[in-house]
Order: sequence, then C-alpha cells, then structure tokens
Amino acid sequence: MDWSEEKIIQYMRNTFPAGNVTSVIGIGDDCAVFPKNEDESWLATTDAMIEGVHFLRLEMPPKDLGFKLVSVNVSDVASMGGTPNHMFLSMALPEDLDLEWFEAFIRGVKHGCEVYGVALLGGDTVRSMRDLFFNVMVLGSVKTSDLKLRHAARPGDHVFVTGPLGHAAAGLKSLQLGCFEDEGAICRQQFTKPCAHMEKGAWLGAQTGVHAMMDISDGLLRDARRLAKASGVGIQIDLDHLYISDELKKECKRFGWDPVELALTGGEDYVLLLTVNPAMVNHLEGAYLKEFSEPLRHIGTILEGEKGLKLVKNGRAFESPYLEFDHFIS
Repeated sequence: MDWSEEKIIQYMRNTFPAGNVTSVIGIGDDCAVFPKNEDESWLATTDAMIEGVHFLRLEMPPKDLGFKLVSVNVSDVASMGGTPNHMFLSMALPEDLDLEWFEAFIRGVKHGCEVYGVALLGGDTVRSMRDLFFNVMVLGSVKTSDLKLRHAARPGDHVFVTGPLGHAAAGLKSLQLGCFEDEGAICRQQFTKPCAHMEKGAWLGAQTGVHAMMDISDGLLRDARRLAKASGVGIQIDLDHLYISDELKKECKRFGWDPVELALTGGEDYVLLLTVNPAMVNHLEGAYLKEFSEPLRHIGTILEGEKGLKLVKNGRAFESPYLEFDHFIS
C-alpha cells in the first residue's frame, strides 16, 4: 500500500460508509455528526499525540502539552460551528514517567477543560513500554441549522481565515534551534499552547452566509485542497493576500526562513478556514469586525468549473515549490 494520510482516510471511508445510517456524517470531515434531537446534532472527534512524533517530553512544558491536547480536539468542534461538551482521555504511560511531570500535564488538561467548558468523563490508562501516548475524544453539539461542513463550498464563494498563518511552524523551528527568549514568543506559544477559535466558530456557524468551514491543522495548502476536494470545486489562494503577521515576518527575517512557505505548509495553527456567499461578504466582514474587534482575512475564492488547488501571485498562476505536510511522508 502506498501510505499517505489521504489514501488511508479514503480507504476507511470506503470501508465504513456512514450513508446506511440516517442523518449521519462519518469519516472525512472535522467531526462525525449524528442526531441529538429534532433541532440539534452531536459532534464527535478524536485526536492523538505521541511522544517523538508530536512532542518531545523534555522540550515541551507538560502543562502546555495538556492544554494543547484539549485545544486540538475542541478546535474540530469549533470548525463545525459547535460547542464542546464532554471529553474522554486515554493514556499510555511508561514506567519511568516522573510523577511531577504527569501532575503538571493533568493540570494543563484541567485548565483546557475549564477554558473550553468541557467535562472530562473518563477514558483509559495503560502501560507503555517506552513512549507517552495520549488520545482524546470530544463530544460536542450544534444547532443542526448552524452546522458547517467541508463539502458545502460553492462556486463564487470568497475564502477567509480567522487568524494568522505559519506561527506554529515558526515556533517549532525556533524551539528546535534552542531559542527560548522573549523575541519570537508569540510564534512559540502558538505551537506549545494553541487556543482553539471556539467563540469565532460558534458565531460563524450561526451566519447563513458562511457555507463551508474547517480548521487548519495540517497547513493551508493541504487543508484547502481537502476542502476543495470535499466540495467538488476549485479553490484559488492569492499569495499576495496571505495573512502573514508582523511577528512571523520578524522571526523569518531573523533566521532566514521563507514566511510564505511557513504560512502555506505549517500546521497546527488551528485557525478557521471558511467560504462565504459573495452577496453577504460585506455584511459578514462588518459584523465580524464589530463582534471580535479584528477583521476576517480574505485569501482567495472558490472557482467554478475547476477542481483542486490553484495559487496565484501578482495576478499570475504560481507553481508551488513547497512540500505539503503528510503524517506518512518524512
């Protein structure tokens, strides 16, 4: 088998279709969706973090890791326009794990639960032969009429993001270089302790002008391509309009990195990617600015009669030289 994340997901979707169950959305979106009552739906998501793959035990504060574990899961609920309610945590712990490290990690999990209003109800704990392994399952809810899905983008939609791109990637790179000083702290914090856009997701979910929505966990290139494929449309990203913050520009200048590459391919930003009815763009932008005191950032459009991802720069097609993230490609 040619191992890639996309092929594995497609194989699982084909093997376990959700279409044989009434009103269910299964594998392939940020959350699975199933009925709660006449007006609401349940949202279910799960995500894992593995030592040596997602974090290094000695280089990431355990309290931040605990908080991040909650954030990355509730972000999926935010991307569907919902609210997280319940959480389950499973852990594989090695015998040499320091008790103080574990207690700090659990304090981080508790802080995340408090911030997002999630109740931890259970899970499982087993012994690991070597590395730490954590898996979280979050159950949330959404008013069914507010539900936002990846496959709902329509030709002509405008494409927006709710926050800066590339921060987490820059933060990881600077940590790998041993940089811990105040300069660059904003980028490093986005990697070590990201905050899910819960309030923004719930607000956007209630807006009829918003069509499709997802969070950016594996980089803009990879996730925009996923949204386009799910909706059966083309998506055009304008590199001149990428949301690249001053903080990211400073970090890239300091180390000689390419900010466009980090903004396009860097994962774990957990900002929301959404498409908006062109007739409602002005109203939505104004209402969003009033609600959150910051603008939505327009980065592209949904194309009619095309498929896949298209990049433009200075009004011309741009062939990306950047390698997209994939869990199974090193």
